[in-house]
Amino acid sequence: RTDDHLLYGFYTVEKKSGYRALHCDHTLFNPRFDASLSDPNDKLSLDPNAIFALSDPQDNAIDRLRKFYGYFNIEIQIHTSFENLWASMEHTSSYNIQAKGRGRNSEITVQWKFLSDAMKNLEEQFERLQVDTEKAHFQMSHNGGYIPVKKLLDKLQPDIYPIYLASTKRVEDLEDLLDSHEISRQDYVHQLQAEIGYTDDFATKQSDLTLQMLFRIQNAFVYYGLANQSKYFNSDDIRQFIKESLFRYKEISAFLSSHSEIYMGNLFHIIVIIRYLYLGQKYGLGLMNPPEEIFRDDDTPAVRYASSLSFFEKGIFLLNRLKDEELNLFTNDSVISIEILHQYDVQAREWELFNTEYDSLQSASIVKNIAQFRAQFINSALQDRFNRLLESNEIKNVEFIVKFYTTMVWHGLLRPIDALKQIVKYSAHDKIKASDLFYYELSAYKFLLIEHCETISDYNKALTEHTRDPARTKHFRHYHRKNMIQLLFRIKRSESTYKFQKARLSFEQLTKSKFKVDYFSDTLSHEDAS
Repeated sequence: RTDDHLLYGFYTVEKKSGYRALHCDHTLFNPRFDASLSDPNDKLSLDPNAIFALSDPQDNAIDRLRKFYGYFNIEIQIHTSFENLWASMEHTSSYNIQAKGRGRNSEITVQWKFLSDAMKNLEEQFERLQVDTEKAHFQMSHNGGYIPVKKLLDKLQPDIYPIYLASTKRVEDLEDLLDSHEISRQDYVHQLQAEIGYTDDFATKQSDLTLQMLFRIQNAFVYYGLANQSKYFNSDDIRQFIKESLFRYKEISAFLSSHSEIYMGNLFHIIVIIRYLYLGQKYGLGLMNPPEEIFRDDDTPAVRYASSLSFFEKGIFLLNRLKDEELNLFTNDSVISIEILHQYDVQAREWELFNTEYDSLQSASIVKNIAQFRAQFINSALQDRFNRLLESNEIKNVEFIVKFYTTMVWHGLLRPIDALKQIVKYSAHDKIKASDLFYYELSAYKFLLIEHCETISDYNKALTEHTRDPARTKHFRHYHRKNMIQLLFRIKRSESTYKFQKARLSFEQLTKSKFKVDYFSDTLSHEDAS
């Protein structure tokens, strides 16, 4: 019995030194070798020396516990991870001297208390982080990426959702094991393929085509995820994952095209197409179509231009013709719908850099569909939705924030300076990719130099009505060109070949000037000569 063992059952311990824990002491005196406290029916001997006769050198810890538990009170201490860390530090450093009362030094006790409070505060922040992480996992699992899976399955067949969720969880757990290096890359891929095989088999047994689609899209997305894991796999592996993912998305697209009776089929198709196009954009030029071949054989784009264009045409066509129920479901999860709409607009801008409606009948049709798409979706209402979600902390992806503000500038919905203020407000400079900053500068150049605008109202006026100071125009041209050139060098140095080539082509098409790797040396030579 010591000074902190005077209570029985569970009780909270908080000491001046900062020690915190939940203790539980045994509730019986049994028997403490005291005849006045022993139970007449107790079979334990009152002879203190009897315990030595029970001891056997061959006993393990569990054997000894079973033999001796009746002779002693047992104390259980329950600590959180941070409490345990503090206790181990404090006990090792000063427990006997400072915490137990012998030679207590109040100055040192206060310092330990400060440390304990600081760790308690850190623990509370960590707990909030854990809660937020669990919420994020929950939302990701229940949304199923771009598809609101739970809402669909609750309406169609609720008992299927636990199966879908369990499969998603297994895929996430495998990725966690890979990230923590607790599984080899080969085992990771094999187990993923086994999971895909299981869900593919499950999907084919479903008579409801919508249920089939949900699982097939999920399996294609697993390969889509593998295609984006370049930190773990070499380029040959990535190409195989891209190939498999594209093949699955193509199959699903063909199936959706031939089965118009599938519930929410158009919405599924829009999402399948944007995944397909994104791979073509990340591992190629997407919808850019320069007149000359700019890649070496080992840099061949994953998706050819003609294939990307065909998918894009279909996606824009479907977006413009969503039925009311599909549109409501699509816009209900606002963050997801904004991301999809933004991605389609980015693809449209890539196509527009090298094409006009006068090129062919096909081009005229695409231009018409893009205009209809933007009139319906890319407008001030979309900007308002984005701002509401941003203020409510629903949008946390800094990269997407920069890209979205870039889109608003591109379409004359936001001045470049106002967009820059928002980008600075919601992000730190070192978190922004050079390519994302480049496209902001490109949009600013378009707004200020191509459209000759300085205000939002200018954007809707005829060019002849715009009045510009020649000195300001010269300043904007020099300033934004210089920034873009600097960023192109950064992209070339730190990002993929595809990112660099797309940025370079965008710069050259919009500014009507060539990007040179030796641009600065040429400029310096010219300045020296002058």
